[in-house]
Amino acid sequence: MESGLSFSTADLAQTRFAVSPMWEVVTSFRLLRDGAEPPLHRRWAAQVRPRLTQAGLDRGWPAELIPARGYLADFLNPTPAAPFPTLAAELEAIRRTRPGQVLTDLEMLRAERDQAPSPRIRLLEQAPEAALEKVCAEIETYWESPSGPTGPAYGDSSKRMCSTAPAGGRVRIRPRPGRTPRDRTVGRRHPAPGPPPLCSDT
Repeated sequence: MESGLSFSTADLAQTRFAVSPMWEVVTSFRLLRDGAEPPLHRRWAAQVRPRLTQAGLDRGWPAELIPARGYLADFLNPTPAAPFPTLAAELEAIRRTRPGQVLTDLEMLRAERDQAPSPRIRLLEQAPEAALEKVCAEIETYWESPSGPTGPAYGDSSKRMCSTAPAGGRVRIRPRPGRTPRDRTVGRRHPAPGPPPLCSDT
């Protein structure tokens, strides 16, 4: 399968190929909020939505920053420092987010929602360091709970998806006008140090 992607030099400098726990957090939480999950995750979503509500995570910090659709706060997905970062490493990167970036991301969230900021959003604006600690604490709770992306039901469906997914694909990188497109094969020739969390047998 061939996909066309357009990159600037700055884009390429920020590009990483990695298995990111925070991306698992964001995509799984978003799927739960959307209500229109794909068949592959339908059983998992039906099982864990009540647990999410019972734990209060459906109206906590993640819910403020991860809408079902549209823009989400960029600082929740820091650039991975390694191909297989740990959740702890990514949460530490979130804690170190510059206040200016927090404000910029919140402004974009507010513009898309077109509504007054909630008390949590105001706290993030006024005291980002303290608020980010609360954000990270709730993300850890979600990650470790049965309703999170490491929960058994989500893991089972993802293992099925991983077992049928191709090992790699062909990507055509389109540079700026005047440059020649180059094809690159995206795949993995040798086993990585550890499997992606959702493709593991544990």
